[in-house]
Amino acid sequence: MNLTFIGSRDIIRLMKTGINIDCLTLCDIKEQVKLLKDNGFSATFVASENDRLEEVVLHAREYEITVDTLHGPFLDNGVCRINDIWKDGEKGEKMLARMIKGLENCAKFGIPCLITHLSSGNNAPIVNDVGFERIARLVRKADEYGVYVAFENLRKTANLACALEYNEHGKFCLDVGHQYCYTGGKQFLPMFGDRLVALHIHDNMKTFGEDMHLLPFDGEIDYSILMRQLIDCGFDGTLMTETAKAGKPQYECLSDERFIRLAAERANKLLDLYNDIKSKPGR
Repeated sequence: MNLTFIGSRDIIRLMKTGINIDCLTLCDIKEQVKLLKDNGFSATFVASENDRLEEVVLHAREYEITVDTLHGPFLDNGVCRINDIWKDGEKGEKMLARMIKGLENCAKFGIPCLITHLSSGNNAPIVNDVGFERIARLVRKADEYGVYVAFENLRKTANLACALEYNEHGKFCLDVGHQYCYTGGKQFLPMFGDRLVALHIHDNMKTFGEDMHLLPFDGEIDYSILMRQLIDCGFDGTLMTETAKAGKPQYECLSDERFIRLAAERANKLLDLYNDIKSKPGR
């Protein structure tokens, strides 16, 4: 395969539904993408370091599925992990290089945005000049490539607030599940809704630290709050579900076909909720 695309921020912002490409246990990428298409999904996202990224992009285009975002690296690859961006030394530079490679892949494959974490764990490093200088370099590099970098909310609100405040071209990815299991239901859209470009939607029981990534409506989150806030901040992009069948007892008994059908039903329920709230005068 030889794919070359030019990155662009000029994407059509129509409300649609999507789900992460690795939500199923299938090994065949084309079959995965076809299942998304057959069940009404029109968007997906994939990890920037996925070694089958080019194959995902190829088949997504074949089935007219947009790859809205890449998810940047954050796990330990044996050399560095996301917390290292806040530390002096070679590990921090190598972590930044991994993130910049994600931006390069966005530009190469015409994917408008890289989503990145800013820390990991309850004991992440305190925000500091070393980290902010690297984040600023990342945002500048995104600008050079003509794509966005969007910061995702996790446990440390200060990291997110400072990254957005001091980088005017930085954008925001709201992870709905994280705001309930990591920050006690803190509402981020009233603060950062004007910077919102992407969503990660999944459910949990609102128990601290239990990031369950359940399908919407299988936990305790009230999605009517989210939909009102999305309408208020003018978001009309993708309602992107982030979940997986594997590792979850309530889904592992389902076939891939049944799971993706259930995921589509829940995504459409979200879309119906959004449209219903939007249609009501005065909301």
